[in-house]
Amino acid sequence: MQEQIRTYNKVISPAANGDVSLTLLRLGSLNKFKNPLVNSKYQKTKKKYIARFSSFTEKSKATCNNSVINDLCTFYHDYWKIKLLNNPANCDSILYNKLSHYLVNKKLTKLNFEELSSTIQNDSELTKVIKSEGFYCKFMLINGIQDLLIWDKQSQAEYSVDLPETKIDVNVIFIESYVSRGVSDYATFGYSQIGGWASNKDSSLFCNKGTYKLKSEMFQNSYLKHEAIHFVDLKNYPNLESADLEYRAKLIELIYCTDKTIFKRIDEFIIAASNENRENAHAFANYHLICQLSKKIFRKEFEADITKWKSLTSEDLNKTSLELFQISSEMLKANPNLNRIIENVYNFN
Repeated sequence: MQEQIRTYNKVISPAANGDVSLTLLRLGSLNKFKNPLVNSKYQKTKKKYIARFSSFTEKSKATCNNSVINDLCTFYHDYWKIKLLNNPANCDSILYNKLSHYLVNKKLTKLNFEELSSTIQNDSELTKVIKSEGFYCKFMLINGIQDLLIWDKQSQAEYSVDLPETKIDVNVIFIESYVSRGVSDYATFGYSQIGGWASNKDSSLFCNKGTYKLKSEMFQNSYLKHEAIHFVDLKNYPNLESADLEYRAKLIELIYCTDKTIFKRIDEFIIAASNENRENAHAFANYHLICQLSKKIFRKEFEADITKWKSLTSEDLNKTSLELFQISSEMLKANPNLNRIIENVYNFN
């Protein structure tokens, strides 16, 4: 059953990285699973993908009771649908043009169309509109796709986080109630979604509270430590690209994971690894992290067999991950203006 679950995850993982076309291709080549539980989930998921991204017969649903927020979400859903199928056709420009017309026609902005058209891509006017409706929001660029998160309830807590080279106190803003969970959620029907992010502007970490059990190792390592090193790196190394930020944050996870979670995380990194596009930050970081660990431990390019990894101890992986993290840190300390480090780490293996 576990191998069938891994296969299911491999089918869905390209969509999480922004490539629904590849997920559709894999769905088309796999008819069914032997295990009835896995197969039932697979068939339901397959129908959802066909309705949303192939036959386009999915019935749209209101995201909340606010008409403005619903309309904005619809604009982004339509945009994501095109972008995720790798058919850009100027869809970013089309999205912003539609948004500009909407805000002006609905008298939601004091700017005229020409003024708004020239500034709307910085998202400041959209942020004002969303906040005036009583909601919070976050705009991002994920895998080359314009992303939008909207929520209406949040809370805060303070945490002290130990990292290999420092200890920091962080303010965590917990997102309690989402209206729009973003493009990853939309592309995978909830299989994948943003767990959180670091914001130097707000001097805080943001957390998708529903993703974690707050006393779990996953929260401590895959959220707190992962996002805390982002917080540190964004401040100290402002030019570092997203893939390299993710690379260091994923190493941090593996430095601290125990037997409870480390092999699950390694397996997730293997399944979601891709070297095709550096803009797909998580997939690119996954690929090179697994490559570099494989070279150090197994003396091979990329070890995809999770049973080989499970023959190791968590301490072995903690130690090797720390070595890679320290190599990247030495590079950055020598030149804090570096924008890329991943490829250079190979020179030290």
